Amino acid sequence: MTSNRIVRAAVTLAGLVAVWQVVVWATGVAPFLLPPPIRVATVWWEHSGYLLEHAAVTATEMGLGLLLGATI
Repeated sequence: MTSNRIVRAAVTLAGLVAVWQVVVWATGVAPFLLPPPIRVATVWWEHSGYLLEHAAVTATEMGLGLLLGATI
């Protein structure tokens, strides 16, 4: 990727997160339906080991399922 594409991707991501935050503020939607981005990032950081462990199990199951499906 060129640096221009990286910058565009970062700006797009930041814009989407900003829109997400504005929607949460403007609508007053319940946090259990649409939590603000900072809360998602905080929980992701605090529980990263747990999430990665379970993501690895899910990825393994997906890979084995694909392998099994290809062999059948």
